[in-house]
Amino acid sequence: MNQLTEHVSMKEYACKHCGKVPPEFDTNPLYGMLFDIFEDIRRRWGKPIVINSGYRCPEHPETKKKPYSVHVFGLALDLGCKSAAEAKRMYQIINDNYPALRIGYKQYKKEGTNIIHIDIGFHINPKLLPEYTQGARW
Repeated sequence: MNQLTEHVSMKEYACKHCGKVPPEFDTNPLYGMLFDIFEDIRRRWGKPIVINSGYRCPEHPETKKKPYSVHVFGLALDLGCKSAAEAKRMYQIINDNYPALRIGYKQYKKEGTNIIHIDIGFHINPKLLPEYTQGARW
C-alpha cells in the first residue's frame, strides 16, 4: 500500500516520527473524504502538491506542543507551497471550492516555506476544542 490515492503516497501521509497511520485508517470513511478533497484540490491546482505533514502519532514532537491538533486524528494535511504568492493562490482555490474546510496559512520565514493547512476536524466528536468548527480560517 505505497499509494493511498493517485497523488498521495503512504510516505507523505504517515507519521514522520514512526511511519504509522491512524488506528482506524482502514475502516473510517473520513480518511477517504479527506483524500477525495485533496485529489480535487490537486486537480484544480493542475500540478503536484507536496504534503509536508499528514498524520502525527501521539509521540510525535509536534504533538507534544499541540496535543489536540487535528493531525493527531489523521484528518489534516499541510500542503507545501514554494512562495507566498503560490500559497495565496492555493488558499483562494481551496477557500472558493471548500468553504466548510478548516484552512490555515503559515509562513516559516526561517525555512522559506509556506504551508496551507486543510482539515476536516469539524467531524471529530465530541468537540475537544471550540475551533473544531466548519469554515474556520487562520
